[in-house]
Amino acid sequence: MRERLLMRKSAGMLGVLMIGTPALADEHTLYGALSKGDVSGNMRLRYESVDQDNALKDADALTVRTRLGYTTGSYNGVTGVLEFEDSRTVLGWDDYNNTQGKNTDYSVIPDPEATEVDQAYLQYSGYNVRARVGRQVITYDNQRHVGHVGWRQDRQTFDALRLTYAPNGVLSLDYAFLNQRNRIFAEAGDLPANDHMLNLGYQTGFGRLTAYAYLLEVDNGKDNALDTMGLRYAGDYNLESVKLI
Repeated sequence: MRERLLMRKSAGMLGVLMIGTPALADEHTLYGALSKGDVSGNMRLRYESVDQDNALKDADALTVRTRLGYTTGSYNGVTGVLEFEDSRTVLGWDDYNNTQGKNTDYSVIPDPEATEVDQAYLQYSGYNVRARVGRQVITYDNQRHVGHVGWRQDRQTFDALRLTYAPNGVLSLDYAFLNQRNRIFAEAGDLPANDHMLNLGYQTGFGRLTAYAYLLEVDNGKDNALDTMGLRYAGDYNLESVKLI
């Protein structure tokens, strides 16, 4: 199995930061940043049914997703995030194909039972730059091409290095290199990747103009590149009696 280097390195560095810290909990010390972090958590109960006009049985799924995380305080501009996610069926309500080889005679509802690291990254913010390395959520614009697929219980994340430069409220430049796509089908459905993503945004007086290039390739030794490039405009402009969107 291919090692997930970016995620493991960031999780390892975060683990080192949480061990052997000074005794004083000053907010400007490493120990202070770790001890004064924020704990987060949420649960989502979800029911879905699928009724298709085919030979498959109708599917029903009642699942609950639990997410627990910790975000450190800032130490010289560096913060860390560690977050876990778990998805389980409830009350044995699992008459569905969860994409993991179970109940294949039922329609698909891609919410498999799984427990995994959802996010684990280190981030530096300063001088109009944000650098993030490790397992993380990445979304661009309206998530038409790149997003977390948040309506599923196991949301999509990426093992990535991401750099963002935003010198003002007008211009933004975002680049990400991905070496693992952690998809919505639990660990068995993850894909090694060699992806490059570039997103350039400019805020005009009548909306935001974005140019993007998403150069994707599953890292399996085959020629399977998929490149998407384009322009996007989002905004509105008020005339005397009409708003153009």
